[in-house]
Amino acid sequence: MNFLRSAWQIKDPALWLALVRIVIGYEWLKGGWEKVADPEFAAKMGGTLAFFAKDNPNGWYVDFLNAMALPNSTLFAALVAYGELWVGISLILGLFGTVGAFFGLLMNINFFLAASHLSPSTYGINLIMALVQVILILGGASKAFGLDQLLYDRLPRLFPWWLERAPEPAGR
Repeated sequence: MNFLRSAWQIKDPALWLALVRIVIGYEWLKGGWEKVADPEFAAKMGGTLAFFAKDNPNGWYVDFLNAMALPNSTLFAALVAYGELWVGISLILGLFGTVGAFFGLLMNINFFLAASHLSPSTYGINLIMALVQVILILGGASKAFGLDQLLYDRLPRLFPWWLERAPEPAGR
């Protein structure tokens, strides 16, 4: 109980940003693992994509689904399943977390365009996850309590600007 009481006293926003990063990462990891472990996922992807295209109000996105995604549904199934898995691992570990959050954002935008017309919950969850990933990217979430910071500390010249040391919290 002392932990819970003292946790609310922590003023370092990096800790809370890292917690959000890990929770979003877990959601991606769980979703990706379910797809990778499902032997029928790839076979069902064509039907799923056709369902998303039917009655979709985004005409240009329907054209993309019909011209690109449906003819290559097995490839898209692998990209989605392993992409979700990779984004989850990336965010949980804070390893190339900015890149992971960016690709998670791209997937959520695609999921939004494909399926937001089907239900308010699909609409909402993809918007929320997209916004959270923008915050993770702009807030440098993988720099705090993640492997990116550890790698940058050891090999600073090998990493681009987005892996620079996280700023110290205000008031220290």
